[in-house]
Amino acid sequence: MQPGKVSEPHSFKEKVFKKKKKACIVCKESIEAQGLVCRVCKMASHKKCEAKVPSSCQPPPPGELRRNTTPVRRIEHLGSTKSLNTAKQRNTLPRSFSLDHVMERKYDFDLIYITERIISVSFPPALEEQRYRSNLREVAQMLKSKHEDKYLLLNLSEKRHDIIRLNPKVQDFGWPDLHAPPLDKICSICKTMETWLNSDPQHVAVLHCKGNKGKTGVIVASYMYYSKISASADQALSTLTMRKFCEDKVAASLQPSQKRYIHYFSGLLSGTIKMNSNTLFLHHVLLPAIPTFEAGGGYQPFLKIYQSMQLVYTSGIYSLHGASGTQKLCITLEPALLLKGDVMVKCYHKQLQGTERDVVFRVQFHTCTIHSTQLWFSKDELDEAWRGEQRG
Repeated sequence: MQPGKVSEPHSFKEKVFKKKKKACIVCKESIEAQGLVCRVCKMASHKKCEAKVPSSCQPPPPGELRRNTTPVRRIEHLGSTKSLNTAKQRNTLPRSFSLDHVMERKYDFDLIYITERIISVSFPPALEEQRYRSNLREVAQMLKSKHEDKYLLLNLSEKRHDIIRLNPKVQDFGWPDLHAPPLDKICSICKTMETWLNSDPQHVAVLHCKGNKGKTGVIVASYMYYSKISASADQALSTLTMRKFCEDKVAASLQPSQKRYIHYFSGLLSGTIKMNSNTLFLHHVLLPAIPTFEAGGGYQPFLKIYQSMQLVYTSGIYSLHGASGTQKLCITLEPALLLKGDVMVKCYHKQLQGTERDVVFRVQFHTCTIHSTQLWFSKDELDEAWRGEQRG
């Protein structure tokens, strides 16, 4: 230890030593099952010997750190200092699959270790079907080679039978792309992740998404808040890496309604948002600023309202004319529409020629968070809000 440098305490975490046994730093005996290992210096000990472990924690030398953190193309480790070691990977992968193959080939997916036990696998929304299937097989091989049968895949996209064939441990939680998931679905996913991860220290959860990365962001952010409720000191690092993933990787992809539902979930967990279990009645929808869609200022708006993703109301088509932003439209629902739970309002413009329509905006909310008689949304709080010549 360098003169004047304060000794750092160990940061222990529990670990199961199955294949690679380690000797206890205190009693020198082999750790047969579960023990403790320091995240920083990698020192191992029995649980019973923890109190006798030397207090000084010395990180590994820089050379060792460099060897253990070699990046792999398109495979990132945000929450771990571990990486795919070339020699080890060649021994564990099938003969037809090597790390050189991983590094040299360009893949159409991102595989990110958000934490040591939470993995994100995302595919571009426009990826053609054949290439998607091929890449999906590659992902399955990677995960099996590293985690064997210890991983659970949570599918956030549409249900696919080929995913189940590649890994029987699949939970389908899909919902439409660019939308917020139902509030109870967020809770179900978080509970599933918690149960799986707590059942075995070697279990990992894989979040699969084909489409906009905002879906993954909603779940990671929600689980970050969910896990903090019962978090121990050992989980502090995982919380930080989940936050880093959300800020660096998916923040720009989140739709306003997706951000709103993350806020709902965290607020309900912390108690800052009080639950309202009452049924609400929707009487009016006010559109204060009317954009110009047709030459000369024509605008033919109509609404569709969904409850739990089921269509419950369609308005008539209104015909308005005038300069953009000068008119207001109040759509009155008679009788008032009874609503409870997840609600989505979509506003469309019907084109004058043909049957085509344009999306003016979309907004999602949950009635359990409403405590007043009025609910207002600014343009920045609307999904796919029309902004003149282009949508924002």
